[in-house]
Amino acid sequence: MDESTAPPPSLNNAGPAANRTSNLVIGGWATLWLMACAHMPKYAVFQGMQAILLPTQVANASTGDKVVGFGLVAALGALAAALVNPIAGRWSDRTRSHWGRRTPWLVGSSLLALVALLMLAGMPSVLGIGIAYFIVMAVMGTFEATLAAVLPDRVRPARLGLASAVVGGASSVGILIGVNLAARLVDQMWLAYGLLGLAMVLGTLVFVVVRPDPSRRGGPGILKHEDEAPAGPSDPAPAQSGFLSALRDHDFRWAFLARVTMMIGLFTAHTYLLYTLTDYIGADQLPGRDPTAASALIATINMSAALVAMVVFGPLSDRLGRRKVFVVGASLGGAAAAVIPLLSPTWPGMVALGVVGGLTYGCYVATDQAIMVAVLPSSRDHARDLGLLQIASTGPQVMGPVVAAALISLFGGYAALFAFCAIAYVAAGLAILPIRKVR
Repeated sequence: MDESTAPPPSLNNAGPAANRTSNLVIGGWATLWLMACAHMPKYAVFQGMQAILLPTQVANASTGDKVVGFGLVAALGALAAALVNPIAGRWSDRTRSHWGRRTPWLVGSSLLALVALLMLAGMPSVLGIGIAYFIVMAVMGTFEATLAAVLPDRVRPARLGLASAVVGGASSVGILIGVNLAARLVDQMWLAYGLLGLAMVLGTLVFVVVRPDPSRRGGPGILKHEDEAPAGPSDPAPAQSGFLSALRDHDFRWAFLARVTMMIGLFTAHTYLLYTLTDYIGADQLPGRDPTAASALIATINMSAALVAMVVFGPLSDRLGRRKVFVVGASLGGAAAAVIPLLSPTWPGMVALGVVGGLTYGCYVATDQAIMVAVLPSSRDHARDLGLLQIASTGPQVMGPVVAAALISLFGGYAALFAFCAIAYVAAGLAILPIRKVR
């Protein structure tokens, strides 16, 4: 194994009791909080853009059906992220530099994202918005695939629930900041996009400077899987393995399917929140009759509830040594939440959806990420395989808006979105059960 990636014995073997806790995370627990500094603005960009700024841009620029126009733009951007994720992840895994595997990609993609977001802000037509959004999501996909690999690089399985909760909590705070900032600055697109992009650059720089990449020259090296044999001359060259080779692994395949079904349900309904409030609930029923402010309020309620759930269920799953029960419970809870707007298509019904959906989503995020990391086949391909798992998130972003537009058009309204969402959530919970490596 290359010197830059070979972990010292103290990281992979049990040492003195005094060192075991610190060895659970390379760089100590402060690494988790600094990692949050990078995740927080990333989600602020994603949700501020996707929930508020982008649908507003499309609605203002559209000369036809805004639902169809936004569906096509959203699908185009998600397609870019899905294509880029495993490719960028693989490049990151193969990078050898003075700064390590991840740092060049994190810094470079965050800077490019700022430029691309400013370009998106100036687009006056739906076509221009679609092209710029494709570029934004390609760059963001590179950043996301690289950042996702930091968790398995540095955190042992015994603390993945806590680590997922910390990262998920930071993501929730980022979403709250992003949607509320976007709602306040929706009439100043340049400023809104610029502030979101700048925050991501600064958060990334703080993380990579204060907690340098462990795979850098002279660094301690990334954590290896406990059951993974050291690389040797007889091993197949990792660079020759295909992008989709991880799908040959039984547990990885089921984890991929579970996330796909969960996310297709989520994005089918979530992508159209602003339009749902306007056309399904009715602007007259909303506080202040302002759909943009109401959308930001629902997102705030949702992520606040999710944050509470992450703090509780992530560490609890570590303590119990179980992940499946939390993910299955969260999936079924999400299905129940999706039924609420069907039974009560009102503003209070949407608030209830925000609360119940947030609690179940928080439980899901805090434990699902731990499962995804646990089923990775090889530490030599962390970023590539997590990039492949990201397709399970970004792929539904491609399909979700298209499915949503079709459901709205074919079934005459938004109620079909929530029924479809409930069915997808149940399927996601069932798909977790066959996984063997995780209890």
